[in-house]
Amino acid sequence: MHTSAAVLTHSRKAKFFEGLGSGEVREILDAAEIRRIAAHRIVLTAGETATHLFLLLSGHAQLYRLSREGDKVLLSRLVTGNVFGLGALLSRPWHYIGTAETSRDSEFIVWDRARIRELAQKYPRLAENALGIILRYLAAHTDRLVDLVTLTAPERLARAVFHLGKHTGKIVPTGVEIAATNEDLSQLANVSSFTVSRLLNKWARAGAVTKARGKVFVYSPDKLLDS
Repeated sequence: MHTSAAVLTHSRKAKFFEGLGSGEVREILDAAEIRRIAAHRIVLTAGETATHLFLLLSGHAQLYRLSREGDKVLLSRLVTGNVFGLGALLSRPWHYIGTAETSRDSEFIVWDRARIRELAQKYPRLAENALGIILRYLAAHTDRLVDLVTLTAPERLARAVFHLGKHTGKIVPTGVEIAATNEDLSQLANVSSFTVSRLLNKWARAGAVTKARGKVFVYSPDKLLDS
């Protein structure tokens, strides 16, 4: 693709390009294509061979696996700058570990496997950055496992709200707006949707949050565990 100045500027903030020069980033981007995918569409499917690597340029998506009953088990919320499909960098074919689905209209920068592998060999820092991203994903899932064993349900939910506020929240005059449903929060915190509803109502009475359709407004984060 022909890389515009806006795409170059926006993309350079991604961890995937850390430590690379502008010319190198431009060359890597020129080897990709931009895909615009509407909300609630499947981007890739768990178990399929990783033939492409994706970077989320704008929008939101979810990475999940399906249970035996067909329920979604959320692995990660994908936001601008996130890279997934990293199995495409391996010499031996690997598979996508989860299904990615857009939460809203989104744009992706997409590389085919052969081209991104060629670029990773030319620029070893790209492969190093990919390893760092994988380790951060692993650390996040390890934290969730430890939280499940050591924290109470209110503490886990508060931790999930803090995390979303920091990484995906929108600053508003009265606090932070988070785009998340009760189901999203229940999966991130490993609690039931009923528990999420009960705790959000409790925090709302304490003046810490308010809940709207698909959104949570956080006014006083310090009150989440004090209330």
